[in-house]
Parts: sequence; structure tokens; C-alpha cells
Amino acid sequence: MTTIIGLQDGNGCSMFADSQTTNGERPYFHRDLEKIVKRGQYLLAGAGSARAVDIAHWLWVPPACHVEDNSFLYEFMIITFIPSLRKALVFNGFDTASSNDEDFGMMVALRGTLFEVASDFSVLVRRDGYYGVGTGASYAIGALSAMATPQEAMQIAIENDIYSGGAIQSVFQEKI
Repeated sequence: MTTIIGLQDGNGCSMFADSQTTNGERPYFHRDLEKIVKRGQYLLAGAGSARAVDIAHWLWVPPACHVEDNSFLYEFMIITFIPSLRKALVFNGFDTASSNDEDFGMMVALRGTLFEVASDFSVLVRRDGYYGVGTGASYAIGALSAMATPQEAMQIAIENDIYSGGAIQSVFQEKI
């Protein structure tokens, strides 16, 4: 799968991702592969089903957020963002109602606020500000909890998770 972590603080949020993709037991690397993409107001990063992530990153147009008060971003994610994402996945042939398609997880940044989206489309927010998706996320979150820097946490995940590797991408989104 992959390792993607995010950190939330008062200034905004940072996201970090490895650059390896895996098909079966074979790793792939490409210089143009970025797991964190900017789409309009959003930063999107996904792990798991490459098909679901490709649809979310490249075929879907995320809804514009016109919520004036950022304290309602969570509600916007549930009421508007998730239905739009589900519709795009289904329209492009990803079966969201069946267990036949591989699981996926996403990290979404909107206005400098992080959200984790699980494969059941639940929207998760963490009190400690540490987010993670993918097979290496638990290693990285544990390292962050033990006071590692994000780069150190990513390296620990890469060293311990066979499905993570390569260069580390990092992106910051300022809180607005």
C-alpha cells in the first residue's frame, strides 16, 4: 500500500508520503509519481486501491467549499464532500457497495485542516493532530508519538513496511 502521514497544528497542516507503489509483491517507482496532489482548494492523498486513488486524484472534480465558518468544515466533508467522492467512484467503475474492490484510505486537507477518510467513507478527526493512512502509517504514527520528526517517522515506516519506500514528498497547507 503506502505510508502517508499528516500533522495538524495551529498554522495549518503538513502531509508526507512515500513514493513506492506495489502490485502484488512487486514495487514500482516513477519520478513523476506524487501521492499528494493539489486539486482546487484541497490536498488529496490516498492509499490502498490504486484505482480508487487514481479516480479521486485525476478523474473527480472535488466540490468547492463555500462554508464561511471553518468550524463547519467537518459537516461539509460529510454532507457534500463524501457524497461527491462516492458518486465519482461509482461513475468510474469502483464498486463502493461491495467488498470485491480493494480498500482505500484518504487524507484530505481543506483550508489547512486535515481529515482522514476511511474506506467506509467515515470522516475522522484526531485530537492529537497525527494522521496516517496506508500499511506503514502505524509505524510512522508510533514514531511521531515517540517524538520523531516527520521525516524520521517516514524513514522508520519505510524501513519496517515492505509496501513503502522511495523518496519522501512533503506538502504544507496554511490555515485560512
